Formats: sequence, C-alpha cells, structure tokens
Amino acid sequence: MKKSIRLRARAFVPALSALSLASLTALAQSQYSSDPEVVVTTNRREVTADQVFQSVSVITRQQIEESGAQSIMDLLAGLPGVQTARSGGAGKATSVYMRGTTTNQLLVLVNGVRVSAAGTGEFDWNSFLPEQIEKIEVVRGPLASLYGSDAVGGVIQIFTRTPQSGVSIAQTIGSYGTRQTDVSIGGGGEWVYGLRMGTKSIDGMQTILTKPNRFGSRQKYIDGTLNRKFDRDTRLQFGLSYGEGNNEDEYGLNFSRNYSGFARVDHATTDSWHQTLQLSSFGVNLTVPKGYPPGEFSTDRTALSWQNLFTMSSGVLTLGADTWVDKVVKLDYWNAANNVQKELVTNAIFGQYATKWQDVDWQLGGRSDHHNVYGNQSTFNAAAGKKINSKLQVMSSYGTAFKAPTANDLYWPHSAEPNTDDFGNSLSSSAGTCGPTVMTSWGSRTPCVYDTVGNASLKPEKSKTAEIGMRYVDGYALSLNYFETKISDLISWKSTEQGVGDAYGSYYQPVNVNQVTIRGLETGVRQRIADWFVAAQYTRLLAINQETGLQLDRRPKSSAALTLSKEIKSHKVSAMLQLASERLDSSGQNTLAGYGVLNVSDLYKIDANWSLLARVDNVLDKKYTLATSFGTPYATPGRSGYLTLRYSYK
Repeated sequence: MKKSIRLRARAFVPALSALSLASLTALAQSQYSSDPEVVVTTNRREVTADQVFQSVSVITRQQIEESGAQSIMDLLAGLPGVQTARSGGAGKATSVYMRGTTTNQLLVLVNGVRVSAAGTGEFDWNSFLPEQIEKIEVVRGPLASLYGSDAVGGVIQIFTRTPQSGVSIAQTIGSYGTRQTDVSIGGGGEWVYGLRMGTKSIDGMQTILTKPNRFGSRQKYIDGTLNRKFDRDTRLQFGLSYGEGNNEDEYGLNFSRNYSGFARVDHATTDSWHQTLQLSSFGVNLTVPKGYPPGEFSTDRTALSWQNLFTMSSGVLTLGADTWVDKVVKLDYWNAANNVQKELVTNAIFGQYATKWQDVDWQLGGRSDHHNVYGNQSTFNAAAGKKINSKLQVMSSYGTAFKAPTANDLYWPHSAEPNTDDFGNSLSSSAGTCGPTVMTSWGSRTPCVYDTVGNASLKPEKSKTAEIGMRYVDGYALSLNYFETKISDLISWKSTEQGVGDAYGSYYQPVNVNQVTIRGLETGVRQRIADWFVAAQYTRLLAINQETGLQLDRRPKSSAALTLSKEIKSHKVSAMLQLASERLDSSGQNTLAGYGVLNVSDLYKIDANWSLLARVDNVLDKKYTLATSFGTPYATPGRSGYLTLRYSYK
C-alpha cells in the first residue's frame, strides 16, 4: 500500500509543478474561444465538449491547414496522453500509444467506420493524409461500453473533408523529395456532392540509422461524398474513400490498398425519437512480394449499425445494435499450407442513459458483445459530473473494456524454419553451430529452429479504468485528469526453448500472461495574451509491466508540448516545442534518450483565394530516436522544410 501511495505521489509532483509554470494543451486553436467544440465520438451522439466526462481533444480543419502537418502522426504528436513512434522516416510504419496502452488497444474510426486490420488489430496511420481530413476527435479513456473491442486506451475518430462548393487545389513540395497534389470539387442542389483526389510521393530518407540506404513511398487517394436532406426528418448520406500505394524497405517494395465506405440514413421518427441506420464496409490489403516469407494479408469487413436516441424529460437514452463480419486472408507465396482464411463474426447490443439528479450529471452505459471465437464479453461505464459554478466543472468515471485477440494471435499458421548464419546456411546441432550449449555473441543459446504458431484458445485482454478530472474556464482554460488503468490477461508472444538435436529451438506462441498497471496525470492550459495565443500540456505516465517491473516500451514517463501562435497582418505564425523524457525499447533492453523537437510554420493569406504555407520541422536539427529494431535505432528526420500553395474558389 505504501508503495502505491509513493507511485501516486511521484505522478502528481512533477505535474503540479508544471501547472505552476503554465503547462498547456498541444494543438493551439487559431483563436481561443469559450465556445466548446461539438463532438460525437464520446457518446455516439452530438454533444459539446463541456458536456462529456472524458478528456477530449479536437483538431479542426483550420488547425490542420495552419500547421502544415505532413501526416496524422504530426497532428497527434504533443497531445496530452498521446505518444507516437515511427520505424524510420516519413511514410514508414507508425504506432500511436494512448495513455500507455498499446497501438492495437486504441480504436480508430473513419466517419464512424472501424478501420483496423483484423490480422494485426492496428490501423495504418499512413493510409490517410491531412489534406483528406476535416476534423479529428481524440477521446481518452475506455469507451468499450459503446464501441466494443479495442477502445481500451481511447478512441480516435477521423472525419474526412465535408463537401465545399467550388474548386480547391493544393500543391506541396519539400524535403526528401516530397511532392503532393490535392484537387477537390464540390457543389450540387438537393443532392450535395464532393470529390477529392490526390497523390503524394517521397523519394526517400534513411530508415536504419546505421545504414545509408534511403527508401521512399508513393500513395494516391480518392474520396467521395453525396448527401441529401429530403425533409426536416430524413437525411441520406454516402461516403467512400480509397487509397493505394507502395512503401520501400530493405526487402523491396510493399504494396497496399485500403477502402472504407458507408451508407447512412438519419430519421427523426418523432420529436423525441431519432434513428440512425448505417451500412459500412472496410478493407485493407498488404502485399509483401519479397518479405520473409513473401505473402499477402487482407481484411474485408462488412458492418451494420442501428442506433436509437430517445430524448425524454428525465434524460437521454441511447439504444443500439452492431454487427460485423471480418473475412481475414493470409497467403504465403512460398508454402500454400501456411495460408489462412477465416471468418470472424461479432454481434452486440448497447445502451447508455444520461440524466441530471441532485444537481449532478449522471451517465450509465453497458454493452454485450458476442464473438464466434472467444464468446461473450460485457462492459460498462458509470460517470458523474458537477458544475461547481459557471467556471469550474468536476467529473469522475469508472469503466471496463476489452481487447479481442487478433486473427494473427488466433490463427497464425504453424511454421518451423531452420536458423541460418549470416550467409543463409542452415545451422546444425551435429556440426556444433547450434544447440543449448552453443552461445551467441550476446550470451544466449543458439536455436536450431524457430517454430511459430497461433493460439485459438486465447482470451480477450480486459481492463478497468478509474478517472477524476476538472475543467476551469475564466479568461483561460485549464484541465486536469488523473487516471488509473489495470489490464489483465495481456496477450504476449512468448518463447520457450525445447527439443533435442536439430529440433532444439525457440517455440513462439501467444499466451495470456502479463498484467499492466498504468497511472497518469494530464494537465493542460490555453490562453490568449494580447496578440499571442499560448497552449501547452504536461503528461506524467507510469505504465508498468507487472511481470518485469519495467516501464512499457516507448512510453516516456514525462512528456510535454508548448505552442505559441501570433497573427501578424496577413501571416499566422506558429511554433511548437515537443518534449519527452527517456524511454525503454526492445522489451526494456534498450534506453532511448529524451529529446526536444521544435517545429515552426507560417500561413500567409495572399488574398481571398490564394494562400502559402511554409513549415520547418526539427528546426534545431535535433538527433533523436523514437524506435529501434533489435537495438538498432531507426532514423528520424533532421531539419526539413515544406511549402504548400493553396487555391480555393467558391
């Protein structure tokens, strides 16, 4: 108990010190306003940000254009409770960690559509570019009682651009041979349409710090929307996004395709009953022709959601049902016996009730999911909030969540591959080149074979999260949230050494073993001072693997961001400083040094139709590392610049 108290104290002290120095929230709004943003992700219905019990960040279209961000990673970096990592330069594999949870314990939606691959459980953060995005809502904390699996650390929802009447063209050039073109057109009468398409290419930058090779990427995309409001009671909407590209690494080119689409009907059945019916589809395909082994990975998901909103004098009741089918395919070009084709089915019902009683806002919700492999999972949330006065609001919540095992965890095909030397020659026990008595240069035993297989008896990971928080608005906005999360039955691929002779090897299989305890404090302030807008945040995070006693990989214990912006005639100048303390990597075997990175941008409004955006990343050319490959650091971009010329005609 004393140890737990000490851990809590260590989490609070630096954060409270940072508050006294005006720690702030990451992406500054172009103008500070006391009017809260409207969000839909937290409750699956429209509410203002001051009506929710969760910690929420909203990144608007105006902020995206003013920042000149080149990726979603650039947009999310520096937000409270969010850490990012990338395996190399721009366009390479990216991970996002929310409140210490792993990247596949974060639910990602695009226009209300689940967009994680069923094989890995992860979203491809490079599949959407900032030019395609209208708004991003970031909700911290468990929302499984509304969305089901994956929403352990939180939910990020991306909304693609809304149709705008007229024509828009944007052209970007920049470092590492970056070139991007985006064209959109919109209009209509009763039927409102929007069409956007674009391409982006990067000639390449260094990926592995110890190797000079440079690898690039190419992608193209097209988004379309169509909607009509038939009368005051009925609206019909359609949306479709498609993207494809290639990404080069030391093995050659990897090819990817992705799509997401929906058809949605909103109907006000009565003055107090509103229905939404949505049919959606998502697919992702990754082809690795020269990987090890070469192959193909695909997910195709079809989903149907029916949601009912009842507005009563006593409160608001939400009732709904979700169902989706994942068709998962893994093809091994070397050995067809390793191919996998599975169909995973999820059916769920959910409900949430919000009311006001004894001058306190209350919320209670629950959900039941049934899966054709791992069975039934039930989750719930309970929250309460009170406005002490017109300036101060306090809230608390408790919620459970779960993360379903991925198709790779369940069904990765049984494969045994011989260990080889640096020249590709198989090692042999009889020759004395492998076995339990043959030690590697770093002191471990040398396996003769690597044996890997999935585990169809895995259970879902489960979590419990408690949180307290406050918001204060009085000429400036201050927020503070403290949370504790415990995750059990964490799925981990474990290696055991067994066998004799040439069968001696490392046998890998996922099992439910680990437990994680996470404690954190997020603080934020934003304020306008004369002509300056100031925003920043400080996050203190302790995310401990109970099996090893170590902080989880790539999660800094302390992180912060400071943003300053100022309008100077036709210019909007902004600067952001991101800070992170040292982090562990490679299951705690390596330590990554802390870093500070400064990015600046200038948006120049030439006239009503033309604008020019200049952005410089890593102004001080800081050398830092976000991730390693078995201890070998991945490269990060040095000082780099980008110019975007934009024309809009309405």
